[in-house]
Amino acid sequence: MTMKREDARKWLEENKLVGRWADIEYIGTDYTGVQPVFGIAGVGKSYIVRHVYSKKVIDEKKQFVKFGWVEVSSPFNMRDFSWSLLLDLHSGCLQHGSLLRIRDPIQECRELLEKHAYLIVIDGLQSKEEWDSIKDGLAIKHDHNKSRIIVIANEESIATYCSATNWWNVEGLEIEQAFDLFIKTVEAKWNRPAEGRRELSPDDTERIKSFLHKCGGLPKVIVAVGDFIGDGRGLSNLDNFMQQLETNQAFGSLRNLFAWVNSYFNTCPDSLKPCIFYLSIFPVNHKIRRRRLVRRWMAEGYSAATKESTAEEKGEKSFVDLCELSMIQLPGSTSLSYSMRMPSCKVNGFFREYIKSQSMEENLVFALEGHCSVNLQRTGRRLTIENTWDRDISVYESIDFSRLRSLTVFGKWESFFISDKMRIVRVLDLEDASSVTDADLEQMVKLLPRLKFLSLRGCKEITRLPDSFGRRMRQLRTLDIRHTCIVKLPPSITKLKKLQHIRAGTTVQLDNTSTVGSPLPPPPSAAEGSVSSASSRPRASTLVCRIRLPEFCAGRGQRIFSGSCNGGVEAPRGIGEMMALHNISVIDVSVASGRAILEELKNLTQLRKLGVSGIKLDNHKELCSVISGKLPEWIKQLSNLTKLKLQMDKITQFDVNILKFLPSLETLCLYPKDFEYGELRFRGRGCFCRLLVLEVGCNSRLESVIFESGVMPWLEVLKIPCYHVSSLEFSGLNELGDLREVSLSGSFDDQVKQHLQSKLKQHPKEVMPVLKVNKVRSDGH
Repeated sequence: MTMKREDARKWLEENKLVGRWADIEYIGTDYTGVQPVFGIAGVGKSYIVRHVYSKKVIDEKKQFVKFGWVEVSSPFNMRDFSWSLLLDLHSGCLQHGSLLRIRDPIQECRELLEKHAYLIVIDGLQSKEEWDSIKDGLAIKHDHNKSRIIVIANEESIATYCSATNWWNVEGLEIEQAFDLFIKTVEAKWNRPAEGRRELSPDDTERIKSFLHKCGGLPKVIVAVGDFIGDGRGLSNLDNFMQQLETNQAFGSLRNLFAWVNSYFNTCPDSLKPCIFYLSIFPVNHKIRRRRLVRRWMAEGYSAATKESTAEEKGEKSFVDLCELSMIQLPGSTSLSYSMRMPSCKVNGFFREYIKSQSMEENLVFALEGHCSVNLQRTGRRLTIENTWDRDISVYESIDFSRLRSLTVFGKWESFFISDKMRIVRVLDLEDASSVTDADLEQMVKLLPRLKFLSLRGCKEITRLPDSFGRRMRQLRTLDIRHTCIVKLPPSITKLKKLQHIRAGTTVQLDNTSTVGSPLPPPPSAAEGSVSSASSRPRASTLVCRIRLPEFCAGRGQRIFSGSCNGGVEAPRGIGEMMALHNISVIDVSVASGRAILEELKNLTQLRKLGVSGIKLDNHKELCSVISGKLPEWIKQLSNLTKLKLQMDKITQFDVNILKFLPSLETLCLYPKDFEYGELRFRGRGCFCRLLVLEVGCNSRLESVIFESGVMPWLEVLKIPCYHVSSLEFSGLNELGDLREVSLSGSFDDQVKQHLQSKLKQHPKEVMPVLKVNKVRSDGH
């Protein structure tokens, strides 16, 4: 054991981690039982666990008596595994004669582990069957002798099979950490610490960071590239990045990584491969909205409906599969369930480069970037125009568009991008493109009659949809005109009987001084009869509410509605006949036809997401039975509601008590301007019974957040975005038994962070919830 401690000290002295504090904090707890750690090859799982393991070996508290680290060989053999484990548990002290006397290494291991508290690392587990053999052979029990087993695997499904609750996903390094590791690697080659970084100009720093995104945050790749540059070569030698990594002898350390990646792709289900190659449409480090990706897949036919599931359900399943394969990464997913439906993701930079380097018979995606040659032949089904392309019209006109199915533009739009040869294009995605005009949109509608997906999101120069829109876009399923200057939908849009998703309007920021709102359409008032039946009420699963709660009317003690800028669009009469609609937001009901529109919306029984804005004085009679000055009590009848966002002037305890009755609610986001009594209290044992994510927007008017005993039994994530918060008390965090992560962001004093840290340290969970902090200075940086 003395030798093992000396080896551990030496290893820690020679190997310093860059970043990784959250990984070390979570894995390095005093937890006992089985703890799986997973992540793609090269991400640094074993390196991180080795740090934790070595610190436990030299720990003076002596939590464990026996320590063992065993690599899982392929093909797996339980006897060989047991021999390797025995040798390490005994730290090489077994004599040759003692080894000869052991006839059954499996039995010997089992008896040894029965007697002692141990820490064992099983590195490289490749299948569920291997874990079953190890667990049964060694008679592993989760709580035996206060021992601990850390299992390292590449795949999430294998890791969570070992333990469904205490797994940890090791992600790639953030760009700042990747930059630090790269510079330290180069400096070690140069043997002149700190000098290299001072010589870098801001432009050089940004150029390096831009390049490092291609490494996908994988320390193994970053170190290999750092060694390559440290030997005197420039980044220009890596222009053909993936080919260099695979073929250049200088990157021999990555051979095992590429063997794994090749095997990974070869064994991937054929049905998922088109979705994987589709990811190369998006630029490196580009944040992709989940619904954008899924609905593009639907339009492309990658997720067609079957008897068992809808097209959207199949698309969501493919998204989850790519998350589990680590092809795409979710923010904060080190401790979250993928079932939480995170709204955005990024393609792993290394996988993206690998995908781009592979050829496919269908030539799935081709990109225009940088400076291109006219003579370079280009043909394919999906074209992406990147921001870096020089917009050379002669190059563009040399392209064969006859088989083109999708066009995606990043950066500046040019009018020549639309061609009369693009007759079979299904997807046109111009999200956040600049210089798109109403005249350009007229041409799109005229020349692209087969569009199923059209996104003009963020195209601020667009002011209207053409009158011919509904006549020509008969195949359209998804229309995204969010954050444009469109304030009114044309009457012809009601002719689009296949349209399922309409995203419109703008976001009005909520802070200490302003708020806007939008509730579901009301059921009939008390004078008209009882609440609407399930057959006539929209069966929403997501409700985006921007409600401006009314002020007291002087002299009458009665609440009325005051108008506000609401960010919605005006819908035409007849929208209630668009029975295919699954998602429509945000509709402004403050217009003259608003009351009629509210009645029509109640007919859309297929709705899963609905946003309405413009609640004010002249329509409050229709809404009085819904709002009654507070959240509508009928909201608790929405049994399918899974996600609810509320932006309100003031939230009361009555409001919170109503929300707890939503049986399917998984995500709740609260952004009130004011709080009754300056507190937010969640109460009721077993209430909020399926809630996984809670987000509470905090400002200076909130003094305390209280969780009473037994509430939110499944809550995993607590998000706390702050706006100029100087002090905030949390009570009852220890009541949240499944809490895995607390995210603190925005502008706040350090004492808020310190208070949360102290509370989380008192949490009874053996693996303490992780605190993630993203502080913004008062100047916005």
